[in-house]
Parts: sequence; structure tokens; C-alpha cells
Amino acid sequence: ANGYTLTYNNQSGSGCTSKSGTYGSTWGTLCTPSRTGYTFGGWYTSTGGSGTNVTSSSTVSGNLTVYANWSANTYYIAYNSNGGSGSMSNTTCTYGSNCTLRSNSFTKSSATFKGWSTSSSASSADYGNGATVSNLTSTSGGTVTLYAVWEVTTTVYTSCPSGSDLFGSAKSNTCNSANVTSSYDNYGNWRTGLSKYNCYASGADKNSSGYCSRTCGYDRICVGSSCGSWLGKSAEYMKKNNAFPSGCSFGGQWWCSCNSGCCS
Repeated sequence: ANGYTLTYNNQSGSGCTSKSGTYGSTWGTLCTPSRTGYTFGGWYTSTGGSGTNVTSSSTVSGNLTVYANWSANTYYIAYNSNGGSGSMSNTTCTYGSNCTLRSNSFTKSSATFKGWSTSSSASSADYGNGATVSNLTSTSGGTVTLYAVWEVTTTVYTSCPSGSDLFGSAKSNTCNSANVTSSYDNYGNWRTGLSKYNCYASGADKNSSGYCSRTCGYDRICVGSSCGSWLGKSAEYMKKNNAFPSGCSFGGQWWCSCNSGCCS
């Protein structure tokens, strides 16, 4: 009996070359190719899944070239608010084609949306709002989660908001609603990323940069020319370091007493 050859055309896939067969017999088990992001759909005598479907039971009648038929995998993009609020539907994408991200509809208090990232802890975005993406996963039916990236909104007051006295009910009225993320901490160090309770106190107490020198619900801060290197440092800071400006002493959890009036 005559021997013939079946030649595989992988059609952008890989893994298959050829096999031999005997006239009048069947071709037997056929090779299965692979292609990233696509699912194999059989061998055909023409490209694109046209012509005759050649299988293991097809009869050998001569030399033959067969073409792999592929279908692009479908995958999904899920959106995570990453600490925000709201809901967004998944986006359905096809491997090998562009896919447009949904416009963000999540919100987060005191924060601005910067974009999307595959990491929940990212500080910068991988993709912008409504960006065009492709091939985020090759897995058929797979889901890629994109996390909202937020930038905390920072407001720096150059004058104290009215009513934000260090003690009393005005503190909750003003401080709790103030959108402030930069202030002195309890030990007099300028910090960013603090909670909304760290807004500035009212009155004439300001440091050399013009910012309010004490914070709502926190220590009183040393102000004035007599403070020297203690400018902006709190009573708790002084207590922790067991040292005070000249003429000052620790007077309680929230305040220090000073002959020169250098502490507020």
C-alpha cells in the first residue's frame, strides 16, 4: 500500500509538523497544537475552519495539508473599588482584540481617582479611565481584577478654619468635616496622610511658615520666638524627651506652662 503524508499548518500556533498514513486506512490520532489566548477547534482542509473537517477517523487517500482552526478566548475584567464605594459591571473582552475599560463610577471620600492597577497597593495607575487594553489574560473564561487607585486629597490651610478650637464641640463640627491630610503629629513632626481629626486650630497660633501651630484634639504646640529649636514641638514631645525650652515645664497631658508664654 502506498504511504502518504499529512502536513499540519498550525496557523500561528505551534507544536505539530506532519504524520504518515497508509492508503485506505485512517489517519489515526492527530496532533493537538497550542496557541496562547486561543482554543483549538480542529483541523480543516482550508483556513478559517472551512473545507472538510479532518479527524482521526478520516480515510487516507493521498497527501494532505490540514489547517488549524482557532477561536479567540473570552475573558473578563472586574473592577474593585479598593476602599471606595459603588459598583461596576464586568467588561467582556476577546483575546487578540482591543478592549475598552469602563469609566470609573466608584467614589471615595477625600480622594481623587487616578486610574486602575492590577495591584491593590499601587500608588500609580497602570491604566487610565476608559483606557484601551488588550490581552490582559490568555485564560479562557478568566477574570482580571483591576483596582481603583486613589490619591488622598490634601488641603493645606494658610489660615485656621473658623470654629476649630482645640477643645469643645466646635472641634467635631469643623475638624470632622475638614478635608485635611497634612499637619503636625503629636510630637511636633510635620506629616502627611493624617486623619481628618488633624486639622488646624483657630486663633493667632501660627508657626514660622504661617500654618496653625496646634491640632484639634491633640497637644498644644510650642509657638513664638522663645521656643527656639522647640518651635512646633508639642508638650508630649517635650515630656518624651524630658526637656523643655527655657522657662517651660510639663503641665499636663495636653499643655505645658511657660513663663514667657511660648506654649499655647
